[in-house]
Amino acid sequence: MASGSTPFMDWVADFKGRTLHPAGASPLEGLPTELLTRILLYVSSAKSGARWTPHALPGDDSPRVVGLLSSLQVSHRLHSVALRLLYHSPSIQASRSLASPVSKFFHAVDQRPAFGALVRTLDLTRAAKIGCDYTLSHPDLSRLPSLRDLRLALSQLEGISTLHHLVSSRASLEALTLDVCRRRDAHSPMLQSGAFDTRPHELLVSDDSSNLTSLRFTDATGTGGGGGGLHLVPSAMLGSLLPRMHRLQVLDVSRTRVTAEALASIPATARLTHLNIAGCQLLACDRLVAFLTTHPAVTRSLQVLRAGHVQQQQQQVITTLSTTSSSSSPSEPQDPLREDQINALLAAAPRSLRSLDLGMARMGRGNIPSLQAACGQLEELSLGPGLTMRDVEDVLLQPMYTFADEHPAVATCASAAAATYSPKEEMRAESILGPMRDAVALCQLRRRLHSVVPRAGRESGSGTAAAAASSSSSPPHSSSSSSSPPPSPPSSRLRYLSLNRLAAGEQDRLRRSVLLGRPTLPLRIIDVTALPWEGFQVLQRLAGAVGWTARWEGARTWLERV
Repeated sequence: MASGSTPFMDWVADFKGRTLHPAGASPLEGLPTELLTRILLYVSSAKSGARWTPHALPGDDSPRVVGLLSSLQVSHRLHSVALRLLYHSPSIQASRSLASPVSKFFHAVDQRPAFGALVRTLDLTRAAKIGCDYTLSHPDLSRLPSLRDLRLALSQLEGISTLHHLVSSRASLEALTLDVCRRRDAHSPMLQSGAFDTRPHELLVSDDSSNLTSLRFTDATGTGGGGGGLHLVPSAMLGSLLPRMHRLQVLDVSRTRVTAEALASIPATARLTHLNIAGCQLLACDRLVAFLTTHPAVTRSLQVLRAGHVQQQQQQVITTLSTTSSSSSPSEPQDPLREDQINALLAAAPRSLRSLDLGMARMGRGNIPSLQAACGQLEELSLGPGLTMRDVEDVLLQPMYTFADEHPAVATCASAAAATYSPKEEMRAESILGPMRDAVALCQLRRRLHSVVPRAGRESGSGTAAAAASSSSSPPHSSSSSSSPPPSPPSSRLRYLSLNRLAAGEQDRLRRSVLLGRPTLPLRIIDVTALPWEGFQVLQRLAGAVGWTARWEGARTWLERV
């Protein structure tokens, strides 16, 4: 028990014999409504983990209000405040009765129409996930005049006319999330070829624009790749919706069939702050780069860009997919972003960009100068394959610092004589040599960390011997010419760095990397793929000795600076 805390029973005994406050006159009930609302939200919101969520979009980790039913029975004052919170973001959960939980919710709104005016966020995706069949109609929407955020499954829409009504005719609606599940929605009329070629006559008006600021497509089943439902979303649907999004700020079309032409149709008045196109395989990469570097909706406002696993298919594959049923999966061959395209994107990146995911983009040493410049403004960065650990070190530290090259791992006599050991002798040798190997590895790591010195200090003659050794042993590609050096990039602002797309051998070199040193501050998180258990234990011991903690998180190894 923490010092200074009072045991619960002592706290209860403290109140025995005290005069109770009259009903409605307690200090808690006398608080302003705003404070009571904050208090109830704090005690009733499901607490999410403190783990860093990289490249997050609004709504990715929104806490749900739970446990407020007991507050309804405390007093009239708390009842009125808790009721507003319950209907602000109602949670549609499974019901033991035969009636649909969604039907029961709208029945309650019918009985008390004032409750419908309290609803701001309505999430029906959980009801669809448990098999609740309910079709949202125009009368249902009219009962929720103040609805701002609607999340529902595609199968819960009455038809294309209802979708257009949500997009264009709901002045209060600001965010729309459509959940697409392959098992549930594969045969939906809206996903069939030609469904969006024509529009209903009543929607053919000149001012057919949308007030939506957020449009997202998700798959609540969590199934990615060809087994998911998002690749069923046709480009025609997106091409029909995006030209109306004059106020769009958040667009999540990951793994859908969106095209660069559909993205380019976004009105110039939109101001995208968050864009997720990860896993999209029908994007022409050159046109995508042109959109990201020239479109007015992006160039002055973009903050988060998820472009991992963006791949371009050959023209004949795109033509085949555009003429066949949308239920077919994208096929090979695919081409990711190239080095020159990455350089073009980084060179014209918006100054507002803070988070960039380029996982699976084909990177190389030619991207190092562009990445160095980008680190001066980015706080989160996910790198693609093709880079080595030395390349990543150069991105964060060169040319501001100089440091020694990595020493090769020291071989032990145990590796040569292991074949002659009996199992019992091998265990005994390992118990002795294992700590010795860890000690040698820690010495090598600390030697590298101590070799990191400012390059200006080395040039002025105040560098250490380790810096001089680094200068003589640096590879040719990192040596500077005798002429005046190029202007130094701004110091790195990175706080999160993902290396999980690098080759496994390169990720294993993290245990001997200068990335673990103080000069990489404010870097706080390094994310790599899950190492073998033995390798993770070694990394955990080495990282812990130099100020980092290593955690095993599912399929990833998570390093956090203490």
